[in-house]
Amino acid sequence: MSEFTCCKAPFVKFSIELSGDCWFCCSGSQKECIGNIFESTFEEIWYGEKAVEFRKSVIKETYEGCDFSLCRKFFEDDILPDLYPPYPEVIQFCHVKACNVRCVMCRDDFIYESKENTEYFNKFMDRFIDICKNAKTIYMNGGGEFFVSSHLKLLVTKILEIKPDVKFILHSNGLLFDEEHCRDFAVLGKMLGVFVSVHAASKKVYDKIVRGSNFDRVIKNLKWISSLLKKEEIAYFSIMFVVSSLNYREMVKFVKLANKLGATATFWRFRNYKVSKICEEYDKYTVWEKDHKEYKKFLKVLRKLKGYKGFYFDDPVLQKLYDFQPESFWVKFKKRFLKL
Repeated sequence: MSEFTCCKAPFVKFSIELSGDCWFCCSGSQKECIGNIFESTFEEIWYGEKAVEFRKSVIKETYEGCDFSLCRKFFEDDILPDLYPPYPEVIQFCHVKACNVRCVMCRDDFIYESKENTEYFNKFMDRFIDICKNAKTIYMNGGGEFFVSSHLKLLVTKILEIKPDVKFILHSNGLLFDEEHCRDFAVLGKMLGVFVSVHAASKKVYDKIVRGSNFDRVIKNLKWISSLLKKEEIAYFSIMFVVSSLNYREMVKFVKLANKLGATATFWRFRNYKVSKICEEYDKYTVWEKDHKEYKKFLKVLRKLKGYKGFYFDDPVLQKLYDFQPESFWVKFKKRFLKL
């Protein structure tokens, strides 16, 4: 069977958002959705005209449906067989927005899982399960908090009935991410990887960003997740950091925290999705822009990062800025000293 190099996402991934809109990757990196699961069957979407045209653009390397200002996958070569699976291997469910905290860049009010929402989502349970027939990995949640959703709890139970060997990737704010909740949601021993959105390395900064949470409890849970990594019960662990003028000074400290946990620190820019009040003054927080008053201080932080490992920029703009920064005197000195 012949092979070619391109982005694998349109051939193996499938993502569902709150509206029911479906994507091959994240909605920020893809210009147009390929269908709506509340309006069409999975087959109508996966084999539909929009999906086919998108795949053609990837094969031709024109990538007409992609936005590379928000996606790094284009730069990562993937070897793809010339036949793609009849059902996707990686499913992302991010249609539940209920959350027990209020991150300032995400929402101004708590979003609870209403009875009406749960009943509505459960009506489409057969469609969600149908999508998972070929699944090897299920990504939960990315849109809200996994551990507060009774719908997602039921969805996991149903998926495991048909795919007992499937692995889960969980994206959480960490507040409820402990052994008790993992056992209750039937994911203990079933996790492939864990992403926890933390956004700070100190309680003072954390409390300004992740409102309604408990920093000490989250740190305790991060240490428990770290123990799973050490025992090889999960394959990878990443703590997430949305960069803005609120927290960029803690980037080095955040990497040190990740190093202690054995995790990877992942950075990306605060993006203006116009969902919270601070988005109305978005320019105040974009420290990576040349005209921002703290831009030079931000570059200084990037130079300090040159002396550390264990972090990743899941953002092409931040990656380019980092790559162009020369190592500071102290970073060079540290490297020379370690070689002695």
